[in-house]
Amino acid sequence: MHVDTLHISLALCGIAAFLNIYTPQPLLSDLAHHFGLAPAASTSCLSATTLGIAMAAPFAGGLSDRLGRKRVIVLATALLALPTLLSASGAKAHSRSTGCAVRTLMRDVRLVTTLLVGGGLLLTQVAVFSGVSLLLAAPPYQFGPRAISFIYAVFLVGVIAAPVCSRWIPWVSHRAMTGGALCCSVVGMALTQLPFLPLLIVGPGLFSTGIFVCQAIANSYLNSIVRPDRALAIGLYLSCYYLGGTLRALAAGALWDQFLWPGVSTLALLVNVVTALAAWHGWKPVAQQGVH
Repeated sequence: MHVDTLHISLALCGIAAFLNIYTPQPLLSDLAHHFGLAPAASTSCLSATTLGIAMAAPFAGGLSDRLGRKRVIVLATALLALPTLLSASGAKAHSRSTGCAVRTLMRDVRLVTTLLVGGGLLLTQVAVFSGVSLLLAAPPYQFGPRAISFIYAVFLVGVIAAPVCSRWIPWVSHRAMTGGALCCSVVGMALTQLPFLPLLIVGPGLFSTGIFVCQAIANSYLNSIVRPDRALAIGLYLSCYYLGGTLRALAAGALWDQFLWPGVSTLALLVNVVTALAAWHGWKPVAQQGVH
C-alpha cells in the first residue's frame, strides 16, 4: 500500500498552523471569566494571531522562493511552538495574545478586488464563530467549552464542498460562483436569528460552507489573473485575508458588547453583501482552460 507522505505532511502543517487560530474560540467565555475580561476583550488572542499572519505573509512568499518552501515551513512551525507553549503558562491575558507591494500589481483592479474579498471572508468567518461560541456559552444554552468545540465540526462540510465546487468554475464564472456561495452564507446567517438550537448548528454550517467555497474561488481567480510576481500577490492576499480577521475584533467585539449576537450577525450579513458586490463589479471574466 502506497502512502503519500508529501500530502500527509502538508496536511499536518496546515493543521498545526490553524489549530492556533481556531482552538481558542470555544474557550473564549472561559478566558473572559478566568482573566476578568469582557467577552469581546477575550477575542484579542484571535486578533493577535491573525495580525501576526497578516504582517508575515508578504515576507514568507519571497523568503520561500529564496530558501525553499520546506525550510521555511519547518522553521515557521518550530518558531510557532514557542509562543504556543508560553500562552499555556501565561499568567496575564496579554501574554496570550507589509510588506511592500509592486506598484504594477496594485494597479490591477481585479487584484485589489480579490484582496478586499479575502479580507471580508475571514472577517465574517471569525466574527460568526466567535459570536456563536459566546452565544452558546450564555443563557439559556450555557454550553461548556467541550460542547461548544463540537460546532466546529461543521467546517468539514465546507472542506469537502470547496474542492467539489471549484470544479464547476470552468463552466460557471467566478462571479456567479461567488454570488451563489455567499447566498448560502446569508441563508445560514438568517437561520441563526431564530431561537432554535438546531438552527445554531445548521446555520453556521451553511455559513462556513459558503465562506470556504468563496475562499477556493478567490484563490482560483487570483491564480488566473496573476502571472509574474505570483508569490508576492499571494502574500498580499494572505495579508488582507488575515488582516480581515484582525479587524473583526475591533468591529464585532464592540457590536457584541452593545448588541450581542444580532449585532455580530448583522455585521456578517453586511460584509457578505459588500463582498458579493465587489466581486461582481471588480472581477472581470478570465479565459478558462479545459472548457470544451
